[in-house]
Amino acid sequence: MAAVVLFVWPGVLNTTVFDHEQMAGDVQEVLTDGYGLPNVGEVTCPADQEVAADTTFTCDATVDGAPHTVEITVTDADNAEYRVGQPQPAR
Repeated sequence: MAAVVLFVWPGVLNTTVFDHEQMAGDVQEVLTDGYGLPNVGEVTCPADQEVAADTTFTCDATVDGAPHTVEITVTDADNAEYRVGQPQPAR
């Protein structure tokens, strides 16, 4: 698994949320460069995802033309760090 640090946005009621567009680009880079996957297409991550330690959520990615999910685990909320899991075929 690869770890990433990401910029965050203050959200509604002072909740800190990830910048989902930047996260999608960073996840795509990790899948391509970190995991060496040659055919990674569009990646989308949930908007308004709160930065909270030990939170797990998924981004959607296209790998080799097929839909996949990518598990994201927030490892450090103070520094907005998270781990990007291996893509899994979507169910």
